[in-house]
Amino acid sequence: MVKPSSTAARLAGVAALFVALGALLTARSGDLSRDQAGTIALVFGLAMIALHVYVRRERTWDGSTADASLAALVATLTVPSGLTALMWDSGIGNRSAILFFGFSRDGTGNGLLVAAIVFGVAYWLARDARWLLIAPLALVAGIELHLLGGGDISPIGGGSWTRFLVLLGASGTLAALAGRTAPAERHNLLLAAALIVPFAFISYPSGGESVLRDVVGAALLAALALVTWRRMSPGIGFATVLLAGFEVASLSEHGTGLGPAALFAAAGVALLLLGLAPGRPAIGGSSDADSTI
Repeated sequence: MVKPSSTAARLAGVAALFVALGALLTARSGDLSRDQAGTIALVFGLAMIALHVYVRRERTWDGSTADASLAALVATLTVPSGLTALMWDSGIGNRSAILFFGFSRDGTGNGLLVAAIVFGVAYWLARDARWLLIAPLALVAGIELHLLGGGDISPIGGGSWTRFLVLLGASGTLAALAGRTAPAERHNLLLAAALIVPFAFISYPSGGESVLRDVVGAALLAALALVTWRRMSPGIGFATVLLAGFEVASLSEHGTGLGPAALFAAAGVALLLLGLAPGRPAIGGSSDADSTI
């Protein structure tokens, strides 16, 4: 059997990405309908998942891991995009916005929920631990979009108890599951949990300045540091910095008082003392450099 070239496979993956996303852009000009563009993007995405699964299961040529990763990347971009286009609901009461970008809450939410199922199947077939990062994030994002009230997505403190508790519960569940899996799967589940925490914080329901919200943010930051103890990676570091940034934005509403500084100092001292304590085991043991971010 003739083995396909790794270079050819990678170029095909890049071409698939441009064709799929190009179809969605073309639909905006009216040359393609939204359904047609969504179908093209979805078909290309599913084809790349099939290639990813084939490469991961067979490993038939040199460079197979990179080819499988590229195929997975194309799929994670085009599958939700295609599903969102196919499930779009343009009703006025079903629109929200992030900054200047409008979207259909139900259409995007449904697309992400179905995409999460597709990504879960991809993990089951290919056993690539990265899907355990993408699938939970797509699932949680889809649920959150269905829980949005309406209008623009609110800034810090403009959320709801339902959204806050769902995000907090999702993060806790993923962190708990991480302790029961192999190293690569463990890291990706833990990273997914860490990335959810900052958005749980900004969904905490409070208007204007709120000392209680600041305390919740400090507690979340400390919990994130403890759960990811000695498991730091660029992705987890980004989640930590993002949460710290949101906390600083919340604290800035209190002016120049000493309260915020004292709060951060107390949290810093507590974490430093815990860091100096001997024998603290790393959650999840040694990391697996492959299949992690």
